[in-house]
Amino acid sequence: MKDRYEITFKEGGVSGVETIITGGITKVVEKTLDTITNDDNHGWYCKIKDKVTNLESQYWGATKEIAQEKAFNDLKNKIEEYEYEQEKLFEQEKKHQEYKASSISSDDDTDGFSLYFYLVIIAIAIAIAIFILLIAVLLSPLGLLIWYLIDKRKTQWIAILGMLISAYLVYDFSNNGFLFSSVMDMHQDGNEKYISLGYFIIFATILGLFLDNYSAKKIPINKSGNFFVKKNISGRRPLIIGLSIFLILIFSIFNFADFSKNDSSYSVQENNVIQNSDKTPTSNKSNAKIYNVNSSTTNRTTKPNNNAGVNEKKENTASVYYTYKGTIKTYPITMKIRFYGETECEKGGSLIDGYYFYDKYGKNNKLKLSGYSCGSSIQLDETNKNNEITGLFVGIINGDEINGVWKNHPKYDKMLDFTLKEVR
Repeated sequence: MKDRYEITFKEGGVSGVETIITGGITKVVEKTLDTITNDDNHGWYCKIKDKVTNLESQYWGATKEIAQEKAFNDLKNKIEEYEYEQEKLFEQEKKHQEYKASSISSDDDTDGFSLYFYLVIIAIAIAIAIFILLIAVLLSPLGLLIWYLIDKRKTQWIAILGMLISAYLVYDFSNNGFLFSSVMDMHQDGNEKYISLGYFIIFATILGLFLDNYSAKKIPINKSGNFFVKKNISGRRPLIIGLSIFLILIFSIFNFADFSKNDSSYSVQENNVIQNSDKTPTSNKSNAKIYNVNSSTTNRTTKPNNNAGVNEKKENTASVYYTYKGTIKTYPITMKIRFYGETECEKGGSLIDGYYFYDKYGKNNKLKLSGYSCGSSIQLDETNKNNEITGLFVGIINGDEINGVWKNHPKYDKMLDFTLKEVR
């Protein structure tokens, strides 16, 4: 108590305030004591100050103990009132801080949602802009051709721009370029040849119109009459039209007849396959004699064969799938196949089935495979979800690699090299 409270005493009479409060009783007591003790200043004032709250109280008493008790009781009441008020203020401040914190959190959530919303809107806007730009680029050659005709071939930069864009699109669609493979996410299926031909026709048309306009102003073909004026349109335009048609024909020949090279490479590859097997069946469905394909014998291995190139390496069992990764032309693929059963092949053969898929489109878009091996040669039919044959793999197994040629079915007008390597 001494550490918290500061207590002082002062000798003296009763104050007027205390007399009024006590109804004069303290005054009577003081006079009585003064008469008994013959002391006009009888009594004590006690002042107590709380060092924590800085509150204080002062009371008079006939003795120090009485004065101190009165002062302390009064100070105690003041401290209780003070603490009650402080507690109310603390609760109010606490509620205020909680409300402020919740408001800030709500604002942060709102700001976060707003930011996310704005980012989504920006992403959608960018996607729409890219889509519009892509459509504009794809349609620009035709649009520039029409504009050039409407302008009556006065503005030459329109023709030049149209030819440049047309030439780029021809190259892009013919060579699996950026727009074709990355932006449009297209896959070569033969239609790209017709698209590239369409752009080349636009290119040749704009070129012909440009040359006609240029020659009409700069190059007199027939010198009869006025050398600088008479242009002999009847002689110039057939030549330009013929040149445009000639270019279109040449492009068409190279565009649609490019399989001749692939066909040649395929023939070489196919000959290698045949040379590496004394007796390669042409179809596992028609000419291949099949053994051990029922449920009771699919897990049996083939008989040992010193000449077997593939069956020494691959376990002939229905439960083991081998994984290969590689490419068809430049397209990454993953292939899973198993070797089971037997075929009529002097160098050791096996039936094969499984599937493959383009890595870009994932396993959900897989194509089924079925075929056979004979020695180091392999042939697999590719079928879609409707069990329609859509392609053919013909290749040679060399260690953990398979290399050969893929052909589309039934036209066989597209042949692409493929290479695969086993993933262990």
